[in-house]
Amino acid sequence: MEANIDWRFPPLDGGTKQGFNNNDIEAFKGELVIDNLAREICQNSLDARVDAASGPVSVVFELRMIRTGAFPLFSRYGDFIAACRDYYSSNMGHQLKHFLDDAELMLSLEEMPLLVVSDHNTYGLRGSRTLEIGDPWEALTSADGISAGKDEGSGGSYGIGKNAPFACSAMRTVFYNTLDVDGQSAFTGVGRLATFYDKDLDDDTQRIGRYQNNDTEHKKYLPIYPEDSDEFRDLFVRQEGDCGTDVIIAGFSFSENWAHNVKKAVAKNFFVAIAERSLVVEIVDGGTKTVLNENTLANVLEGLKDESDMMDTLRLFEAYTHSDFVTRLSIESEGDVEVRIASRPNFGKKIANFRNTGMLINTYFRRIFQNYAAVVIVQEKGLSDLLKKTEPAKHDNWDHRRIQGNSDSARKERERARIAIKKIREQILALLREQYETIPEKTVDAVGVGNYLPDSVDSGFGNGKGDDALRPIVKLGKSRVVRREIKDEVEVVAPGKKTWVLRFRGTFITMKSIMSIPIPCW
Repeated sequence: MEANIDWRFPPLDGGTKQGFNNNDIEAFKGELVIDNLAREICQNSLDARVDAASGPVSVVFELRMIRTGAFPLFSRYGDFIAACRDYYSSNMGHQLKHFLDDAELMLSLEEMPLLVVSDHNTYGLRGSRTLEIGDPWEALTSADGISAGKDEGSGGSYGIGKNAPFACSAMRTVFYNTLDVDGQSAFTGVGRLATFYDKDLDDDTQRIGRYQNNDTEHKKYLPIYPEDSDEFRDLFVRQEGDCGTDVIIAGFSFSENWAHNVKKAVAKNFFVAIAERSLVVEIVDGGTKTVLNENTLANVLEGLKDESDMMDTLRLFEAYTHSDFVTRLSIESEGDVEVRIASRPNFGKKIANFRNTGMLINTYFRRIFQNYAAVVIVQEKGLSDLLKKTEPAKHDNWDHRRIQGNSDSARKERERARIAIKKIREQILALLREQYETIPEKTVDAVGVGNYLPDSVDSGFGNGKGDDALRPIVKLGKSRVVRREIKDEVEVVAPGKKTWVLRFRGTFITMKSIMSIPIPCW
């Protein structure tokens, strides 16, 4: 067919009008927008690694500038932005107004920033010719609420998380380019606006449009293939054999300090993958290139040591590379979870859970006397795939209740996940106590105080400075007989979850964590 490459926002054709607000995009906005972007793209690339690849997955973040006026597709997109403004002129919410203002400003610039994120040694987006629902190409570029269903562990699922790049675009516009392992290439663009009136269609439109090859007469709407001619696509043509995917964020709206923020996000969330030689990340900003691989990672983290939000990452990395001990837990099969733990006087109390691909899922802490950092890696693929089903869109927690359904199989899988998560947490706590919570010969219990103190806390940090080489560790628990009565000397006046007020020998003491204060022996 004769190529007619252009934007197409399909007619609403009597359907429900679709507004601008989109919770799937809003979920990835906020102060962690770059963190969310780096996590989503790198985890999809790791999931799509070619099994036979000789090297690690490579992901390149590069900021490019293009002349806006050189590509007519952007002036055409500006027409749709203007149509949105006209359509909502009498009833425009503040979010839509801010978006339209920002989009129009971006389109007016002589040069437009593009953040191009490219991966290599991956399968690419298969299915660009067959266009079957559930294939990676369709799941990423042409479907809402549909994830890739084939081989979840090796192809990327492209669920709700695919909206993270749109949160970084002032125009909510993202282009996709791929060369898959079957040798198929394809290119398309996606714009997410709101219903507007298209005078050419003489109809209201759907809110999602695509930059593609349109054969309206035969109702065929296809990606842009190599045999088609398009100058913008030609900027991203891959060499033969260079399989992978390019995600192109047009009108990138976080240009200030973007490279530094990506570096921090990658180091924090993927230091295990990088250290295990599964991932290499390059960040290109003009003439400056930063490489994160197994040889440079330690120096990159050292350069971030003065940033408070990276302190936990440095401690976890030290626990990973200079562990006091390394062991394996058996959750569903023998040795399916690896644990690396270290204790230092300046550590907090932090546990980090990682997928088998080396991506950080979440952190939490368990309260013991000693300060520590623990890295937990789910190494076995079956267990990792199970826990993946318990993750939200941001992949930052495990919750068995996210496995929904009332069928027997759903209930069994949900229970299986609940037990696995519970066993991991319980066995980690047991390891920490066994390793660090050694009770000296002379210990006492402050009568009654143990009844008010929790064994563990699932979020936050302890404030104590642990150093069992300098002070005895005191175990607080149920009352037992001691050498002399001390209940009149130590009295809990106002117990609380985070703060206690005690009276000791007539003096009132307020403390945030009694567990950080040595209890004297009489």
